[in-house]
Amino acid sequence: WQPLLRNLGIDVFTPPTAWDLSKAADPGSLTVSVDGIEVPVSSTNGYTYEIGSNSVKFYGASVPTPGQRVTVDYLGLCRP
Repeated sequence: WQPLLRNLGIDVFTPPTAWDLSKAADPGSLTVSVDGIEVPVSSTNGYTYEIGSNSVKFYGASVPTPGQRVTVDYLGLCRP
């Protein structure tokens, strides 16, 4: 059972790489920081905004680790 339980534990503690936003965002207004350090827009070592899922996805060295504070500032899109 040990290998099975170890694999389950690894999956439980895998940090998330995507963060859903509460409102539709104006893509040009997004700024993302982790522990107060701004993260660049990059699909290698940064973040991208996924319009379809209204989420911010992190890549490479920019994926936040447990305990880090993620801040996403943006202007919401107004719809008539």
